[in-house]
Amino acid sequence: MNFLFQLFSRSSKSKTSESDLQLQMEALEPRMMLSTVQIFASGTQGGEQLQLQIDGNIAETFVIGVGTDILNDQTFFFETEQTITADDVRIEFLNDSFDAATGADSNLIVDAIEVDGVRFETEAANVFSTGTFLNEDGIQPGFRQSETLHANGFFQYSDGDGGSFLTIQARGSEGGEQFRLNLNGQTVQTFTTTTEFQNFGFASDRTVEISDIQIEFFGDQFDPAQGIDTDLEVNFLVIDADAFEVDAPTTFSTGTFLADGLQPGFRQAETLHTNGVFDFNATAGAGNDLIQVVLRGEEGTEEFVISSNGVVIGSGVATTRFQTYSFATDSYVPGSNLRIEFLNDTFDPANGIDTNLIVDNVTINGDTREVEDPSTFGFGTFVNGGFSEGFHQSETLHTSGFFEVNFGGGGNVGGGNVGGGGGGGVPVGPITPISFEDAGAFRGVIGGANIINNPTSLQFGPDGRLYVAEQNGQINAFTIEFQNGEYVATDVEVINLVRDIQNHNDDGSLNNNNNRQVTGIVVTGTAAQPVLYVSSS
Repeated sequence: MNFLFQLFSRSSKSKTSESDLQLQMEALEPRMMLSTVQIFASGTQGGEQLQLQIDGNIAETFVIGVGTDILNDQTFFFETEQTITADDVRIEFLNDSFDAATGADSNLIVDAIEVDGVRFETEAANVFSTGTFLNEDGIQPGFRQSETLHANGFFQYSDGDGGSFLTIQARGSEGGEQFRLNLNGQTVQTFTTTTEFQNFGFASDRTVEISDIQIEFFGDQFDPAQGIDTDLEVNFLVIDADAFEVDAPTTFSTGTFLADGLQPGFRQAETLHTNGVFDFNATAGAGNDLIQVVLRGEEGTEEFVISSNGVVIGSGVATTRFQTYSFATDSYVPGSNLRIEFLNDTFDPANGIDTNLIVDNVTINGDTREVEDPSTFGFGTFVNGGFSEGFHQSETLHTSGFFEVNFGGGGNVGGGNVGGGGGGGVPVGPITPISFEDAGAFRGVIGGANIINNPTSLQFGPDGRLYVAEQNGQINAFTIEFQNGEYVATDVEVINLVRDIQNHNDDGSLNNNNNRQVTGIVVTGTAAQPVLYVSSS
């Protein structure tokens, strides 16, 4: 305000025109919005190079002056039109050296930085470093609470907002290999390697869990004629103060070559030899297939179950933010649909409670399908004033129900193909009318009696039984066993609750016809308590 008052005073005395004054103010305005970074640093030998990086980009490189006062702080100044915070600032030591003959050991000491006049001490508990030596464990990445980089490495500052800082140590076989850091299925940063191990950092604005993280290698090249074979080697990653080895038994990968070739699985290796991913901490279950579901709840109490072909693969409780839930299994049959089931819908408007389950996408061994894809069948989405089964192209289950995600490369509805190689698409070709004539191939025989007539819908339930609806309303729950190379129904429970519903005429009077017309069923619930949704008229 004083500055503006003085400006107006001078303009009054010198009779500067209004247009000239406007130009002066416009010229001054950008300088009034500049952000500044000051670095207070010293070295042990002089000549130490420190590089200032802003938001992952090189801003400027400085050199500690050589002289008698090298141990005293020198001030380095940087100015930018970009608005920055301490989270954006990294200081990297570039030219560490040690001469055993003379004992000369160059180290970089950074006392503090100031961002727009706000001071951040380097030894603060939330400053991450990668080149600091401590007696108890040597040089390790972490929150070392030290001002010194004893080897090439960096200080990553934080404004203390509670987010996580991630470090990935990686290199390429050729140099120039690129990889993406994905959090909950979304790419947040892309990095380029050299042939030497480097620490790549990312500051998140929220807390990150190991199960949120995926490292993706892309752009693989193999040209034996030119001697080119690009690989990505990842040594470890660090979340805040917690380190995770990439070759741990809980790391799932899709691009690692071992004695059995390129196979997805828990390979306990650090290298992606072709385009693929490292996924971390698939601790639920055990097996060679990795099922991942990205979802959240409206209230944070929503319970869900993941299953395929009636076999439960895993379960969990959603939080109010998207998270990746990972399950390792040997029960998944390639090409089978994956079911995500919402169990405990609650609607209590008096207390402001309305639970919903929002499912973003599902991934099986690196193959990702969006839940709102046209080939996803479900029940539980509120559409057109009510709930119905169908292909609703939605991510939300508003009531207890399920999504059945198509991983078969294409579904079939009424004779028209739905989906395709990527799970997308729209119906194509003529639609065949649905017929409910007797289907001999569906006729089941138990104890010598034919027990299925005019079947209209069938589905395996969470209890492993095959539920088959007949047109007249009867529902049969078959116990299925695999015998002599074929599936055999060994027992059946007949359910007539729907068939026995009393019919009424349009005017409300009783109708003596005691059959119903059932055209579809959806089986949900749990193995202990299956739940059937039946469409009948």
